Amino acid sequence: ANIADVEAAMKAHEPMLVDSRPPEQFQGKTKTAAVVRAGTIPGAVNLPAQEIMLPNGQGMIPEDQVKQRIAAAGIQPGAAAIVFCNNSYLASSDWFALRAVAGHEKVLLYSGSMAEWTRHPDLPVVNGR
Repeated sequence: ANIADVEAAMKAHEPMLVDSRPPEQFQGKTKTAAVVRAGTIPGAVNLPAQEIMLPNGQGMIPEDQVKQRIAAAGIQPGAAAIVFCNNSYLASSDWFALRAVAGHEKVLLYSGSMAEWTRHPDLPVVNGR
């Protein structure tokens, strides 16, 4: 996905926007150096990549638990989504979880992620809930 796809999704409320970053970044409490402004894209839900990965980073938690975390994030079964993070590293895990584990057919990765989004002062950033 590109920035125009994300803008359209934000305005139309579909596909869903899925922020893969830790809750503290989603909530605007912290940010990485790659991100200019703390927070997330309006309307995004949070599916932290580290919560679906094994603690050692060598794979994902069991399939049923991945699906539970997806549901807990408010992502409906089969929903189209655009996943993002700071620079697409974490989002790739959510992309895989939604696509390969949960069977969502329409999942895009916004490679520019928050690093690109926050460089544009006219694009909104909010504190996620």
